[in-house]
Amino acid sequence: MNEHRERLQKLLPLVEKPARYIGGELGQIVKPKQRETLRFALCFPEIYEIGMSHHGGRLLYHAVNACDNLACERVFCPRHDLAELMRRENIPLLSLESKIPLSEFDVIGFSLEYELSYTNIFEMLDLAGIPFFAADRNDSHPLVIAGGPCVFNPEPVAPIFDLFVIGDAEEELPALLELIKNSNPSRSELLRKLATRRGIYVPQFYKPIYRDSRQDGFEVDGDAQFPIRSIELPELPPQNYPERPIVPWIATVHDRLGLEIMRGCGRGCRFCAAGWIYRPVREREVNSIIEEIKKYTSTTGWEEVGLLSLSATDYSGLKSLLSRLNALVEKDHTSISVPSIRPEGLDDTAISVLGKIRKSSITFAPEAATERLRNVINKPFDEKLLFEAIERVYRAGWRTVKLYFMIGLPTETEEDILAIARSCNRANDIARRNRGQLNVSISPFVPKPHTPFAWEPQDNPEILKEKTRLIRKNVSGRVKIRTRAPELPLIESVLSRGDRRLADVLRRVWELGGGFDAWRETFDPDSWERAFEEAGIDISIYTGEQEVDFTNPWEIIDKGIPKRFILSEREKAYRGENSPDCAERGGCEKCGICDFPAKTRSKSVHTTETNLTGGYGRRIKRQKKTVYAGNASLRLRYAKKERLRWLSHLDITKAISRAIRRSGLRVAYSSGHH
Repeated sequence: MNEHRERLQKLLPLVEKPARYIGGELGQIVKPKQRETLRFALCFPEIYEIGMSHHGGRLLYHAVNACDNLACERVFCPRHDLAELMRRENIPLLSLESKIPLSEFDVIGFSLEYELSYTNIFEMLDLAGIPFFAADRNDSHPLVIAGGPCVFNPEPVAPIFDLFVIGDAEEELPALLELIKNSNPSRSELLRKLATRRGIYVPQFYKPIYRDSRQDGFEVDGDAQFPIRSIELPELPPQNYPERPIVPWIATVHDRLGLEIMRGCGRGCRFCAAGWIYRPVREREVNSIIEEIKKYTSTTGWEEVGLLSLSATDYSGLKSLLSRLNALVEKDHTSISVPSIRPEGLDDTAISVLGKIRKSSITFAPEAATERLRNVINKPFDEKLLFEAIERVYRAGWRTVKLYFMIGLPTETEEDILAIARSCNRANDIARRNRGQLNVSISPFVPKPHTPFAWEPQDNPEILKEKTRLIRKNVSGRVKIRTRAPELPLIESVLSRGDRRLADVLRRVWELGGGFDAWRETFDPDSWERAFEEAGIDISIYTGEQEVDFTNPWEIIDKGIPKRFILSEREKAYRGENSPDCAERGGCEKCGICDFPAKTRSKSVHTTETNLTGGYGRRIKRQKKTVYAGNASLRLRYAKKERLRWLSHLDITKAISRAIRRSGLRVAYSSGHH
């Protein structure tokens, strides 16, 4: 055991959830420290439970460690309790696998998933003893890089990083690290060389130009590319996915095996950043998905598989996939889930397979409650189908339905707000008839770069409070309504569309005690207000309507979709016109993103092997459990030792359950409420 590990162990009895910091999970990779190996730290500016729920992190961890001369270890942001003790005891921030100080890695890579985690970057660099800004670092320091969805506007944190990887990184990152490993020039020479590489943005070679207190373009140094074209993989090959995913010791936010079935979304919802930055749509073959699920469930013991995509019901092979998963669900007692489902995609097959093992909740995301506003945001659907789907899932045995709505959308009126309340009441009437629960989430619209609504103004907190109050006033019954603190979307909007002047604001917020700003209990709006005031920044520059004719900060990145196309979608929104789904090739609007041969998605490619029956219009009968003859009872005695002594009783119980599933023993399950 190294010195840092021993010193950290002494602090664990003093902190909340010490198992966050122990490592040693099934599936982790620890490579021996060798001189010729480049060591890469994959950093998540969030706690373990959130970082370990990130699917992209699993892909990058696998991709880097699959290379012989590269080694990847994980680093998460400690909570305030441990961070305070580490500073007091002079313990640096350590990697999870080998407990190596972050400052000793060759390259440090941050995965930036949402803007409100930015202050945690300063916390992690400070604990590591690494200068915050790229201009203050030299050849003795690690290269500090970043990727993830937020880097489609990297400008608010551009002064921090030496470079950004823009777009799909699972193939580019290992190649980039190999290039860095084999390069002899100084840091500045290396960065200048990388500045001409597709998908690589090196901020030091770009100087923002300001006009009337707003940014309008960049001065570009030398041969650096402008704009930086993002990377899109034409396919999602099986070798890009890990052989054995890591199985966390403790429950994570998404405590299931996440398995990607497709990437991108062709719906073109005009508010949705993910739908635009992850274009084009790329589907995985059903056979490949089935084989991975079989392999992963047997080697990890996961009891639930989440089928990951932006819109699972748009996956052309979904019916075939669910039909073939039916046998696996029965045999291995494995439940299948999807993040959310479109009403028209909830057929008998989906109801049968998704609800076979565990019927906790099911989610629908109508976003808007009037047909007019749904046309504006380009999310059309028949409202009648939504309420029929809610009725069906309650009758099929689900106890909770979740609905997601947005407020503050462009062109929104009071009638649109009141319609949300009416939709909630109508859904709650169905819930009461079926003795179910209705949960509703109300999220404020935040304008995001590279979407048709990128230039729209952001509602201020007082307006959002009034809209929320109006919904609550008009919703009756036992509906659970969940909302965000109204100041959070304001800051998110600033950071989403902001420029480099915000880097000093972020540092000042951190100095004032900020961190974990996405958490309602730790977010302090007063610190943000003070930091903006000290910097002399009027946030209305960022929250108000943006100039269409300017070269805005995010336009340093080229997603491959022409600005004129995005603006044409904005014009359609104001006319209340829909645009067709990319899946329908006859309706292709030629956005320009498919710069490789497009593969037409065809439902005939995936064949359905099983015809399942559902329960439309009636409750599905409880299925009989299989009883095996000659059952035997085993009594186990165990002790928690070494690092596992930090696991809670619930975590140990789950770990044992998963170990039994991995063993292949045939197990009889109770017939409880799940």
